[in-house]
Amino acid sequence: MSLPERFQGAIAIWLARNAPGGRREGSAALSATYRAGGTSGSIDLAAYLVARLPATYAAVARVLEEIRALRPDFEPEDMLDAGSG
Repeated sequence: MSLPERFQGAIAIWLARNAPGGRREGSAALSATYRAGGTSGSIDLAAYLVARLPATYAAVARVLEEIRALRPDFEPEDMLDAGSG
């Protein structure tokens, strides 16, 4: 699964304006921080967009697809984002 084209385009535009030359090193540092138990309090946004957002999107989309398959009549009225990192 990949990000919707609309998101990919917005990310590409943001990266071109704010992180010319790419974010490979920042992405590696971000991943290492998470693996070591660090927080996202001071993350590099460009690194997050490249290294984490696609996987996070895919995980959430999969869960929502499973909910839809199991409970097609489920229509939540509220949502709580308790965080995960």
